[in-house]
Amino acid sequence: MEFSNHAKLKLSFYQLSEMEIESARKNALLECDDVFESSKVTIIKIDDNIFAIVISIETNKVITVYKTDFETIKNRREKGRWICK
Repeated sequence: MEFSNHAKLKLSFYQLSEMEIESARKNALLECDDVFESSKVTIIKIDDNIFAIVISIETNKVITVYKTDFETIKNRREKGRWICK
């Protein structure tokens, strides 16, 4: 899996490694399509933190990583922004 420079900066900020992200993706909590941004969003848990991993549909690169929570996930699903499997 390839990470953009921005995603690598976010990993550094959260003190995560690419390997941790790749490993956590194997046990993803959710796999979603972001219909507003034309990207894929994978929701993972590392320790007690929930993260959204955003992957470009065009390049298949991780473009960002950010902390999220179940309330935000619920809201994005209810408003139709994220379509999850």
